[in-house]
Amino acid sequence: MIFISIYLPSYLSYRENKIATDAGEKAYTASQAFIADHPKEEVILSMLQKYGLKVDPRVDLTVLDGNKDSLKLRSKCKTGSIILMIDYKGEEDRSIEP
Repeated sequence: MIFISIYLPSYLSYRENKIATDAGEKAYTASQAFIADHPKEEVILSMLQKYGLKVDPRVDLTVLDGNKDSLKLRSKCKTGSIILMIDYKGEEDRSIEP
């Protein structure tokens, strides 16, 4: 029982942060497909969903900048602590919410 009480919170936190990371990476992939088809249009979340993006209801996913040359996506599990930012190059930056 002690094992569960020690490791369960860590596992749950890992799982929540993994959900947010996966959502951000899938949003980036969908945004690249959208940009390839519509290079002059701005990326918005509803268009990414038309490109097959399914966002877990536990995740807050935001397009902070929809321009193809400065794209910035933000993903965070509502109950997790990690915020994932992905830029137009696909570079990821993780930070911990205070």
